[in-house]
Amino acid sequence: MARLEVVEVHLAGKVYNDVDAAFNALGERARNALGPQLTRQARSDMMWSLLRIFSAIRNKHGNPWNGRAPTTGSPDLLQRSGRGLRDIVAGLTTRGSFTNEIEGIIPIRGYMAVHEENTLVTKSPGWMTIPLPAALDSRGLPLRPRARDWPNTFVRRSKRGRLIIFQRRGREIVPLYLLRNQVFIPKRLDTFGHMEDEVTHFEARLMDTLEDHLERML
Repeated sequence: MARLEVVEVHLAGKVYNDVDAAFNALGERARNALGPQLTRQARSDMMWSLLRIFSAIRNKHGNPWNGRAPTTGSPDLLQRSGRGLRDIVAGLTTRGSFTNEIEGIIPIRGYMAVHEENTLVTKSPGWMTIPLPAALDSRGLPLRPRARDWPNTFVRRSKRGRLIIFQRRGREIVPLYLLRNQVFIPKRLDTFGHMEDEVTHFEARLMDTLEDHLERML
């Protein structure tokens, strides 16, 4: 049986006496040449996916305050100052490289984090003061920083057994705050669920990017 022997392989001005060595050198050259380009494009694709995830969160939780008392069982959040959504979009970022690992970061911090998982918030001793519509402005933001800042107030128990801070306004009695020492906040944001929905789209864009760069090399 005839045996084919490779005597020399010429690649980029260099001579290799071994086919494997030549292919390894070609692969290294491709990584060095394409690595920075692929990193930039892949991170751009990742940022696009992060923006799509943020858009899904905003569409679900970006409706303005409806003017009613807050309900802990509601599946959606209502936008008041807009700070929560602004903090999320301002913190979107990517890091890493194509040859190692690329990560996308969606910051869910502070008071927004309690809406990411089912959370039981407890205050003991003392009470949490949950503002009712009369204590809020047209956007749903507190008119005063603290319940104690309101004059002419007193606490009474409602017919349902709830403790409420009321204010006397002449002959009118207005409910301002609901007092609770424990509140259950259900999972609302579901950022991880939105991320899982976006994975397929990101992978498709990444494969298109890789194929495009490989075609340019060949």
